[in-house]
Amino acid sequence: MKKFCFLFFMIIFLLSCGSEQSQKTTDQQTVSEGLDTITTRVIPIEDGWGYEVLINNKVYVNQTIIPAISGKYAFGEYQDARKTAAFVVQKMMQNVIPPTVSVEELDSLGVLKNKINLIK
Repeated sequence: MKKFCFLFFMIIFLLSCGSEQSQKTTDQQTVSEGLDTITTRVIPIEDGWGYEVLINNKVYVNQTIIPAISGKYAFGEYQDARKTAAFVVQKMMQNVIPPTVSVEELDSLGVLKNKINLIK
C-alpha cells in the first residue's frame, strides 16, 4: 500500500510540474513499477490532444479520442489528456486490465467540462 501511495503521489507530482507544451512537441512522464517502466505521453493530434501509455517503451495504449463518449472527439485541452493518462496509469497499477474509463470517471476528473474538438 505504501508503494502504491508513493507512486500515486509521484504521478501527481510529475503531472503538476509540467507546463502546457506547444503542439509540435510531446510531454512525457515516467514512473517505475517493480521491473516495469510506465511512461505517459501527451500527443498533439489534428484537432486537439491525445495520449499514449507505454510499458517498457512499448505502446500499450494509444488514445487519440476521448474514451467512453460517443463520437470521435479529441481532448480540447492539453491538461485533460494529461489527467486522463495519469488516471489510466493509476488503474493499471491497481491491476485493472484493460484500464477502461467511464463517462462518470471522466466527469469526476473534470475533463468533460472543457471544450472537446470533433476529429474530421
